[in-house]
Amino acid sequence: MATKPPSAAQLAARKRFAEMARNGSLNRKRQIAAKKRAANPVKKTVSQKISQLVNEGYPQKQAVAVALNEQRAGKVKSNPGKSKYADFKYCVEAHRYGSEYVPMAYFAVKAQAQDYINALKKTHPSVTLRIKTHK
Repeated sequence: MATKPPSAAQLAARKRFAEMARNGSLNRKRQIAAKKRAANPVKKTVSQKISQLVNEGYPQKQAVAVALNEQRAGKVKSNPGKSKYADFKYCVEAHRYGSEYVPMAYFAVKAQAQDYINALKKTHPSVTLRIKTHK
């Protein structure tokens, strides 16, 4: 299987990288970034702390216990779990099970959510829908 030749942009990027490595600016950038990290320590997440403790020789269960205790004490931050819907402000929900509403779709603009409801009402007039502000 033949590989295709690098594009002009790839060649230019390689050339810039090689030049930075030759004149030492690449190392300076790395050193500056390392100083910033050292001056501004970031709390590790629970999973990173568990990995660190296991690598230090703690048993898995003990490492989990230590990391969770540190999380409760505020020394370690929770695992970041950004929702894939975090950028959307409005949620269209359908009334389904008893008195429960189930999320169906997420929208950034309320008008889009209303258009979605109007389209669904044409095909399914008996379904109860609502727009809820999504956090």
